[in-house]
Amino acid sequence: MVQNAASLLHEFVASVDPNLRVKHEPLLAPHVPARLPAGCCAVYAFSLSENAGQRCPAGPNSNARFQSQHYHPRSSGSNLAKSLLHSPEQWKYLGIVQLSEDNVKRWITDNVDRDHFFLDESEKGQLRQLERFLRARLSPVFEG
Repeated sequence: MVQNAASLLHEFVASVDPNLRVKHEPLLAPHVPARLPAGCCAVYAFSLSENAGQRCPAGPNSNARFQSQHYHPRSSGSNLAKSLLHSPEQWKYLGIVQLSEDNVKRWITDNVDRDHFFLDESEKGQLRQLERFLRARLSPVFEG
């Protein structure tokens, strides 16, 4: 789970627009992939700790990306499952002994937290700025 999410969001909102509302939702492992709520866009981060993870943006019409593509290595050009499978040199740092296309989704849901940072669809112009801010603060191991 992202540590100090409330203070991160406070810093972001203060630097962009004090009236901007960003909602944080942590999903602790084991987690079930969630749907992107209607009328929202989001940046989400997968993490084992405060300093390991992958942050990703999801616009209001990106439910497939938000809900499922990161769990299936062949679902898109860039996703967490593919990054994990192609980075066996990172496995020892992540506690992975063996990983394959058959078990990568299960490993992610069992061992990785997800943090969602939701913006109202009307604020989607701030999505990339929120993504850049979180990338700078969280220093992800894998990029989405």
